Amino acid sequence: MFGTMQEASLCRSRVAWHPLLVAVIAAFAIAATMLLSGAASVAATTDYRVNAHFIEPTAPSLRDCAVADGFCGTGRLAPFGQATETIDFGAGCGGGCDVRTITVASGTLELDETFSNPACPGACRQNPASPVSGALTDIVVGGTGIFAGATGTLTGQVRAEGDSIPAGVSQVDLSGTITLAG
Repeated sequence: MFGTMQEASLCRSRVAWHPLLVAVIAAFAIAATMLLSGAASVAATTDYRVNAHFIEPTAPSLRDCAVADGFCGTGRLAPFGQATETIDFGAGCGGGCDVRTITVASGTLELDETFSNPACPGACRQNPASPVSGALTDIVVGGTGIFAGATGTLTGQVRAEGDSIPAGVSQVDLSGTITLAG
């Protein structure tokens, strides 16, 4: 079989290296897989800094909206493009907040919206077309299309009538970060 003891010893050392080589290769393969899957999970979420600007007709004569207790508007959700939106008063948080739905070509975002710090020139009135402004805080609670599984918070303000805003119209400006899932 082996001509010399030296040949037998050399053969055994090759055999001994074989399992060690397999173990080293397996360890590298496992490490590479872990690194790649870790990178994939990091890349699976993407943060977007967003800015939203909407105009909503508030005067009954200007409204063409399917939401009974709220408004419908148009504008832009940057960087996602042109948007339509609705605000349904009292429809979120068990009646404690509003639901804003923003639709762009690639999906729909649903946000629970809280209005705070109302300000009115003179005295506030119940007329929805009266001059008023206030702070808005919107929390992403759902979505479809690219917004499925999204999270995030937007803050901003709403202003109705006055300054450069025509009578019977409100202007909504929001900004913040939305994180999209894979």
